[in-house]
Amino acid sequence: MKLKFAIPNNPIFKDFYSISNNEVEITLTEEKNCIDLISTNRVNAAVLSPLGYSRGVAISDYRIIPGPVLALKGYTGFSSVYFRDNLTDIINSFADNPDDFISIASRIILSEKYDLTINPEIFSKEIDNQIENSDIIISSRESKMHKPILDISEDWFDTFEIPLILGFWVINAHLEGINFHSIINSITNPNLLKEEMVIEKLNDKVLREPRKGIILRWWNEEIEFALEETIKLLFYHQYIKDIAAVKIFGRD
Repeated sequence: MKLKFAIPNNPIFKDFYSISNNEVEITLTEEKNCIDLISTNRVNAAVLSPLGYSRGVAISDYRIIPGPVLALKGYTGFSSVYFRDNLTDIINSFADNPDDFISIASRIILSEKYDLTINPEIFSKEIDNQIENSDIIISSRESKMHKPILDISEDWFDTFEIPLILGFWVINAHLEGINFHSIINSITNPNLLKEEMVIEKLNDKVLREPRKGIILRWWNEEIEFALEETIKLLFYHQYIKDIAAVKIFGRD
């Protein structure tokens, strides 16, 4: 039987499927579609965010594969918040994709740390042009003319003291008889580092120490705790209706 996997169509997840396997069919799609595909059993496994996992658990009984993950701890430069110059009132806000978890996480940070409530719309313009015509921008695109005000993963860790989890493997519980550990490892980048240090790049004119962070790429106890706490935050901010239990493949 050929297995079907769904992965968000974002280059940040390329290490999750860097090797082809004739027994696995991979669908690259929007983050929100991954939730729908696994919850309706149209795929056997999917890479989900904490938001996707929590929403799907209301429909299906999930198990997390404790293998490859993508989580950010401290400064990583992955995604940023830009504010328009001389901002006094917030009239509009935009994001690469308002439905993606990174946008939701940004909204939680702005609410918790700065008492700002936004409902961003999607934008497709060149980012510098968009920044000049918007109040707030959440984006992983790099601006050539504007410096970001906030690094999302850095502010997340400063605020909640947990890594910002962007994706991990999930299956439906009735598939626990399949050796997903082996199958997922077979398509994962074999050179994947469990941790990768990130150091901010500064020019010679900046007289301060560069900011630092870590990209976490493998499941561990810190990630499990962070997921539990993130689910509580999503519930508190009413992005989910119930607190989902964190269930691990082969354990729970």
